[in-house]
Amino acid sequence: AVTLEATSVCVLPFVRLAHLSQEVPGLQNQILRLMSKDITVSSNRATDHTAEEKLAGFLLSMSARLGGNDAVALMMPRRDIARYLRLATETISRLLAKFQKDNLIEVKRRKVRLLDVETLKEVCGGFELESD
Repeated sequence: AVTLEATSVCVLPFVRLAHLSQEVPGLQNQILRLMSKDITVSSNRATDHTAEEKLAGFLLSMSARLGGNDAVALMMPRRDIARYLRLATETISRLLAKFQKDNLIEVKRRKVRLLDVETLKEVCGGFELESD
């Protein structure tokens, strides 16, 4: 594993987690909810969506993780974003340039500012990486 920024890790053996999930009310449901969410996100990335939909959904998802902030710091290099979205690195670079030309975003190195969230939502066409 490679961290993208300062990170803390807590190792919890599965056997201990299973035991805790029986002792702590609601913990098992929360674990299952998070696992289900992760499976949904992974399967959504594997479905037939255009590259534009995938990138727009990714940017909106990053914004949502930051509480709806319109400034997103892309901690991952374009190569890793491409792998995550199952696209070519060149496609990510080309689409970031296109989105910027269309005044949907403003890109400065790894910082992206969402200028037109409503249009990005239209572009993503229902492709979501995060859902609650």
